[in-house]
Formats: sequence, structure tokens, C-alpha cells
Amino acid sequence: LGNTAKATMKCLHSILPNEKLVVRLLKYKDQAERFVSEFAGLSNVTFEIVETMDTLVDGADVVVSCITDAKGVLLEDTTKFKPGVLVVPVHTRGFQNCDLVFDKVFADDTAHVQGFKYFSQFKQFGEIGNVLLGNIRGRESDEERILSYNIGLGLHDVYFSQKIFDKL
Repeated sequence: LGNTAKATMKCLHSILPNEKLVVRLLKYKDQAERFVSEFAGLSNVTFEIVETMDTLVDGADVVVSCITDAKGVLLEDTTKFKPGVLVVPVHTRGFQNCDLVFDKVFADDTAHVQGFKYFSQFKQFGEIGNVLLGNIRGRESDEERILSYNIGLGLHDVYFSQKIFDKL
């Protein structure tokens, strides 16, 4: 629930400013409480602090993980992820068991994930850019469980750095 999670929350709120959002946070030290305090002014967001991964993902439409370290899999039982869920492990850790059972896995670049242990066993894989270009289909049903590994591209970093530099 550090800087990456805070930036993610700001992005979500900026694109969904009028949607009612329920945001569950996994209790870790006092970080969840500090996170809630920082975003207390968002009238459309309700926060819930939970104690377990089971409770965190139970019924969730979207699971975003911003942890920087995971000792193995975060939730062994992949059936806890409901049909239609989107899982976005920002730092790619802790959800490798989903690689084997989720309907689709997307990434920003194949080279980033082709070394993953289960890459050859993904049911269906594609790059996000090809979804945006209409070359492949993204979500095709409300039941598909989708995993999205977005590690980032250096080209994006350079592009946005230049935009910031131009504004200065």
C-alpha cells in the first residue's frame, strides 16, 4: 500500500470519478489505515480492511496487487477468484498459480513474460497492444477470468519523461 498503490488509486479515481467503488485492502502493519486516511476525501469510495487473502478476493471484480515481494503464491485456491475477475499484479508476484487456470493472460510485451514458469501453459495469451489495435479479442464474456501482467516498456518511460520535460 505504498507509492505504487497510491498512484493506482489516483488513476482509478480519475477514470471512474462518479462510480461507487468498494476498495478492499489487506491489513499489513498500519499501511491500510494510512491508505484509507490519505484517500478519505473520495466520496465515491468505500474502504474495507480485511485480514486474509480469501476475504480480499472473495467476490471481487478486480484484484490489483502492488506488492514488491511475495514468498510464493498468495492464494492457493484459485477457485476463490470469481468468474469474470480481472487480476492485475503490478509487480507480477504471487499469482503464478492463476497462470494455469485463468482463461486469458495478457502482458504489455511477450518478452517480459515468456520466461515465466507456466508461460507455455497459458490457456490463451496476447499482448495488450494487439487488443487495443483490434488484432485480438480482449474480454469476450462476463465469465472469463483474466490475468494482466503489465511490467512496463522503456519506450513508455521515455515518452512520458519527454512530455514532462516539455511542460517544464
